[in-house]
Amino acid sequence: MAKKITVEEAIERFGEVMKIVAEAIFVQIERPGAQWIADEYEYYHCSACGYEHLESEYKTAYCPRCGCKMEEET
Repeated sequence: MAKKITVEEAIERFGEVMKIVAEAIFVQIERPGAQWIADEYEYYHCSACGYEHLESEYKTAYCPRCGCKMEEET
C-alpha cells in the first residue's frame, strides 16, 4: 500500500516534478539561421516555422513553437 503524505508534502513533491518537467521542456535543439521577421503590423514571425507572437514588437531568444535559436537581424 502507498504511504500517506500530507497536503504540504504533496505540493512540495509536485513542485519538484514540475521543475524537472520545465527543465526538460527548455532543452532546445538549435537550428541555425532562424530569425524573427516583422510584418507590416510589427508582429514577429519565426522564419523557420512561421509562429507569430500574440503581442506586437515582442521577440524572444527562442521560438516557443519549434525551439529555434534566433539570430540577430542583418
